[in-house]
Amino acid sequence: MNRRKFLQAGMASMAGWTAYRAFAQNSGALSMPHPDFLTSEAEIQRAVAKASPLHGALIPSDIKRRLGATHYGGRYFFTDKPYLVEGAEALLNFGSRSIKLWLDKRLKGYEFHWQYPLGPQATLLDVLKLPAFQHVLDMPFEVYSFEVGAAREEEFDRRATFEQEESEFEALAGYLYERFHKRNVVFILQHWEGDWLLRGNQRDAFRIGNKVDVSERADAMVRWLTARQNGVNRARAAYPNATCRVFHVSEVNRVYDTLWGLPGVITDVIPHVEVDGVSWSSYDGMGSGPGSAVKTWQGLDIIEHWSSLGRKKKPFLMIGEVGLPEHRPGLTPPLITQWWDTAMSVFFAREIPYIFQWELFDNETLDKQNKTKPITDISQLEGFWLIKPDGSLGIGATYLHALLTNPGGRLPTEVRRSAGI
Repeated sequence: MNRRKFLQAGMASMAGWTAYRAFAQNSGALSMPHPDFLTSEAEIQRAVAKASPLHGALIPSDIKRRLGATHYGGRYFFTDKPYLVEGAEALLNFGSRSIKLWLDKRLKGYEFHWQYPLGPQATLLDVLKLPAFQHVLDMPFEVYSFEVGAAREEEFDRRATFEQEESEFEALAGYLYERFHKRNVVFILQHWEGDWLLRGNQRDAFRIGNKVDVSERADAMVRWLTARQNGVNRARAAYPNATCRVFHVSEVNRVYDTLWGLPGVITDVIPHVEVDGVSWSSYDGMGSGPGSAVKTWQGLDIIEHWSSLGRKKKPFLMIGEVGLPEHRPGLTPPLITQWWDTAMSVFFAREIPYIFQWELFDNETLDKQNKTKPITDISQLEGFWLIKPDGSLGIGATYLHALLTNPGGRLPTEVRRSAGI
């Protein structure tokens, strides 16, 4: 079956879900559709139990490379070093060899102790060549994921060619290949949460039962991602024997909405562009309790289904963001640890190669109007952290640190006991 027929079959399946949605709404019995490609709950539970470190499963031997964290926009600091460098050093000390950073010409998330004189004509490569970034690139990380600034809102509303985007990505990837072609390191170039980009100013229209037309923006997004991919491909072709690898990845963040027939990046964009990988900012697949394995697993099913249609080589799947705010009401330390174990067990069972926790230093306050920096009062923060403002580890961080310090082994007994196991 050729790619066009694959896509036609996929859209026929989506039409079936839309019809089901209308029927369910009219009958007053609205429930989540369950297309054939979703793994059964029983199969998921068996696989997750088998992969669970809390229940005795071996931790992947490559966990330090596989599990990282994001460092961006934190509300506090501990040293007088440039904030970018401080966070990278803290993550290395935590035990990970995988880091996610923002590569943006504004660099708003790294203001502490760092001045970066960049003019309006600066390129992405100019940003990467700043001393603080160079310092981090010289650290012994094995995976770097860069959130590269998205196209401006208006560019998805016109017939842009994205030629500058293509040129900048070729230059960026080419520099990485030239400098690191003999180093065993992975560089991931991606955008942030593509479904928000696709929706633009129509976010409020995305409700079950609404018909939303994003075809023009989806077409622009396909051309935008194609330009980025073309730039990376040309740089890659110039270094056929390189040890390092540079990947271009698109991120999705509202995959479950597509089950209701709402447009999304995974259904309306990814099947039409050849990206190296698909990242999931996975909050729509994560419940607040430890029993969310089915939803997490099936979210990956949705992504895998649509990203593999009509392709000989499927893009890899990664987790661009996964996190739990520890100040959420009702969460206890055992529940937090069990939640993390459930998520990681799904990712291990699915052999997800790159997983990024959100985030190293908390960037969100309970009062969303609070723009204070720095913040030292833990009670003001959401709890998206590995390291708290007092320097101690969060509950989830204690579990993740145990994974990182026991590659190929099992969780220490005290970690399992702390989760009530």
